Amino acid sequence: MEVVGMTLNMIVANRDETEVSIYFRDPDDILIEITTGY
Repeated sequence: MEVVGMTLNMIVANRDETEVSIYFRDPDDILIEITTGY
């Protein structure tokens, strides 16, 4: 839960980037990649 919250904050902090790739582990220990293009 804490990792997800930090990840969301990172996405907001990097909203000016062309592409943001965040890696974190969900509660099921599965590596998830979030790629967001603005």
